[in-house]
Amino acid sequence: MDLKIKSRSDKWYSTYHKLKGKYQYIVQAYLSGKSCTDLANELGVDYRTIQYHIHKAGVMRSRSDAIRLASSQGKAVGFSWLKDRYGENNPYWKGGRHGGNGDYVFIWIPKLRKYVREHRLVWEQTHGKKLPRGWCVHHLNGIFSDNRPENLIAMSMKSHDNYIPKLKEQIRSLEVENARLRRQLEEVM
Repeated sequence: MDLKIKSRSDKWYSTYHKLKGKYQYIVQAYLSGKSCTDLANELGVDYRTIQYHIHKAGVMRSRSDAIRLASSQGKAVGFSWLKDRYGENNPYWKGGRHGGNGDYVFIWIPKLRKYVREHRLVWEQTHGKKLPRGWCVHHLNGIFSDNRPENLIAMSMKSHDNYIPKLKEQIRSLEVENARLRRQLEEVM
């Protein structure tokens, strides 16, 4: 029995003949959505060979392009369990709003592709103009998640810094008055 061991050059030569004249087809099929693995199985070569020739041809396809192409062909790619579960279809979707419970509330703005503070957005929509640079929106009742238009006022940061100590003093005087009235009420009863 005569065993012939293929050398590296023999393997290269057979792969070369399998792909000879098919480089244009490989690039076109790849760009139209076929994966390297699919092309490799079709042509009977290793997928790394296909990757090499595609890279050598200078063809690049981003992951998002690959996912878009595969999904248009009805193939599940990557996180297939998340298919149709983006945005409102996601079980954890809370309407693009988070925060609250005494903290600032943020709202997702798809057009800007970012979260913005709800109180600033409410003030701008109520007044029909953009908040001036260097200004802030203050919550009159001190509850940051209470974003009703009547609870919001806009002022410069300097005015705000002067306003807060006055509010704290007013709160202290109201607390003293409240304690005095409670004592009087207890004496009457």
